[in-house]
This record gives sequence, structure tokens and C-alpha cells, in this order.
Amino acid sequence: MLDAVTANPDRVVAADQLMDLLIKGGTIIGGGAAGAVGLFAAVKRLRGRRPENVEPIGDGTTRITVGDTTLIVVNPVVNLLKDLPTREALEEIGTRASKVEGLRSLRIGAESEGTEPVRLERSDLPSLRVPPEPDEPDTQVSHREAWLRIVSVHFRDGYKWRFSDGGERPFTAEMEDTDFRNRVQEGQLALNANDAIRCRIREEQSLSATTLLKTLFIEEVLEHRPGARQLTLV
Repeated sequence: MLDAVTANPDRVVAADQLMDLLIKGGTIIGGGAAGAVGLFAAVKRLRGRRPENVEPIGDGTTRITVGDTTLIVVNPVVNLLKDLPTREALEEIGTRASKVEGLRSLRIGAESEGTEPVRLERSDLPSLRVPPEPDEPDTQVSHREAWLRIVSVHFRDGYKWRFSDGGERPFTAEMEDTDFRNRVQEGQLALNANDAIRCRIREEQSLSATTLLKTLFIEEVLEHRPGARQLTLV
């Protein structure tokens, strides 16, 4: 933890100062930071959530916001919140404490005049877990033209049309060409299972830490070709 906070210009060089950051909120900068909370209190109030906004105030403190919760911490505490070994150590404390039979609460810090220890109820222990990394997908978009064979048509919201491109298995796609869709729905154009369309296709491929998804969209129908209705004799 000392290694994590010494990277900040507000250097922490003593164990008693580190304990101040863990419990009292940091009176080590310029005579104290009114209202600032320590590491354990910050983690308790964040309740395992990742901050939505982290805003340096400019007086050696930082405002952290998540949902309806706003708290002030000194900048070295921000370093500790971002330090993975520190967060893993806090998670280990919560894991070990949760295995103690009959444990109702955990007090961090000594009872003394002018110092209020941090109290964690058993229900607070999950807050010590390391927050999961955000799973933001990386999306790639490509466009192409192709002939597709119509397999099935749906007009209800949430249902996709099914097509075949000559491969082994049919696939679904969103029909975005509202003009073509309205003509079919209003009976101006009759579709059959053997019909084919030449269309402009948009393919969106989304890769995240846990999933790989591909979604197809029919942006525009360029040509409609009815399928064979009877055998060709010649």
C-alpha cells in the first residue's frame, strides 16, 4: 500500500500515516481534509460499484460519485482505490471475515477520543470485493451486397426475417427497408419461400470479454426475383 501511494506527489512515508488513510480519511495534507473518508469507509459506501465520475477538486482531494452517493477522499486514497494488490487484499479480508461463524460486525481502528473506527456489518463484507472490469464491446461494422433466398417473413415486433445465402444453415436478419417491408405487408408484393432478393447488408460484429455476437441488417432491397413456381421442361 505504501508503494501504491508514494507515486502521488503527496508522499506517504510512515505506517501511522498509512493507517490514517485507511481509517480517518487523511489528515496528512495541509492540516486535514474536512469530510474526507478513508479507504475502508470509501469502499463500504461504493458497495462494490465502479465510480461513475472521479473529479479532482484541486485542494488535494477528489470527489467520487456513483449513483446517488458522493464522497470526498484525499488523492492518496484514490491511488489505493485504483491499486489492484490493495483491492485484492481488502477482498481477502472480506472473504476471511465472512467465514467466521457468528460474526456480526467488523471494527477497523481503535476506539479513541477524536477517532471513530470504521464498522463493517456482515452485509457490508461483499463491498470489499474487487469491482469487475467494464465489459465494453468492440464493434466492427462492414457492408456488402448479396443474393439471399427468403426462408420466412415476420412482421411482429421482435421477430426477424430468415434467409439463406446458399450455406448449410439459414440465419436471421433485421429488415430495415421499410418501403419493401410495407409493400409486402400491404399485399402489393407477394413473397414465397423460393423468392430471392439482392440486397445491401450491414454486418455488425461485437466482441467483448465474454461474448462474440454478429447481427445482420438488410438496409435496402435492390432487386426481388420470384422463385420457380413450376418445373422447367426445356
